[in-house]
Amino acid sequence: MNYHMFIYIYGKGTFKILKCITKKMQVQGVLSTGEIFGEIGALCNVRQPFTVCTTKVSQLLRVSTSVLKTIIGDNKEDEQIVLSNIFQVFII
Repeated sequence: MNYHMFIYIYGKGTFKILKCITKKMQVQGVLSTGEIFGEIGALCNVRQPFTVCTTKVSQLLRVSTSVLKTIIGDNKEDEQIVLSNIFQVFII
């Protein structure tokens, strides 16, 4: 499965962002309810250099990039809103 073909939206739970540094997995951050993951990999068609995991039962929504691109491509106003929301994460 190509995981970069999906955008993930987290519902309930806490997720850790892990990255392999000097051959050890280290926590790089924590995602909380409502945050997204994989948007850059999905929209730019590249693999993410890290892994996300959870230690408790959690809720996760997986959105297909191709379906998302079709939906926002057909609705230009929605496209601007979605892209603005995604890129807002990098401005904060």
